[in-house]
Amino acid sequence: MTRLLRFTVPQGHRLLKPNLKCYFRAMAARLERSDIVFEFLAIMRSAPILPLLLRPFQQVLVRAAIDLTPHWMQKILQLDGHGLHR
Repeated sequence: MTRLLRFTVPQGHRLLKPNLKCYFRAMAARLERSDIVFEFLAIMRSAPILPLLLRPFQQVLVRAAIDLTPHWMQKILQLDGHGLHR
């Protein structure tokens, strides 16, 4: 993530948690729903990433990751109802 942000975070801006939150809030106006997000989630749900015995938990982990996304961002990306708390 740091590598990705290196190109988008203004130079000299430290990647501390409070600064990162402010940065994401500032970017909120530029966020929009995209089918790519849902295609990515479908891949993450179905790709054989975890060992065979753990694969039943893979969908739960993807839903948990969605729940870790800030609620305001879930609304913008229309991810409400795709997490664990449907």
